[in-house]
Amino acid sequence: MEEITLAEATQQVTIATTPVVQLGRNGRDVAQVAPEICANKDQIHICFIHADTGGRGSSRRLAGRSSAYCEAMQQLCARDPSRCIILAPRHETEAWVLADPNAVIAALNYSGTAKSIDLPANGAAAEALTDPKAVLDAATNKVFNRRRHPAGSQLFTAIAQTQTLVALRQCASFQSFEKNLRRALTSLGCLAPA
Repeated sequence: MEEITLAEATQQVTIATTPVVQLGRNGRDVAQVAPEICANKDQIHICFIHADTGGRGSSRRLAGRSSAYCEAMQQLCARDPSRCIILAPRHETEAWVLADPNAVIAALNYSGTAKSIDLPANGAAAEALTDPKAVLDAATNKVFNRRRHPAGSQLFTAIAQTQTLVALRQCASFQSFEKNLRRALTSLGCLAPA
């Protein structure tokens, strides 16, 4: 959002560094979460619904469930549907984490090549993996060998510090997310209509 708004915003835009509201603390059922969204509608300008698509058949179930949150939000409090964005990395979040092999290597403080620890070459290759979490864990195990090491998910923050948007944009699911984000920012008047 920062990159997009800095380059293209039609007005001053302030972006919170942490979520203003965390939804679903008392349950993730649509009937529980949608009223939470509406109760906080003055604080929530864009609602992000995150879920990994997981294995076979999960993509279809995810699309229906995630859309249900957005549809319920629209019905209950007449919110613009473009301001509800489904954040769905292909298979698992680790596909986006692995999209930039140089960032992974830096987070692991590894001096070898991405290929030597079996990392995908780019975002498209990362998204093609059927089990990106296993690939990240295997790479971490190779770097740290038998020594105690952080779990793959603990590396997320370190990877995010150096990961490039150019690498992420090689993932089709990230391209879809960014397109929807631009639509939401336009709906809010932050970006000029295309």
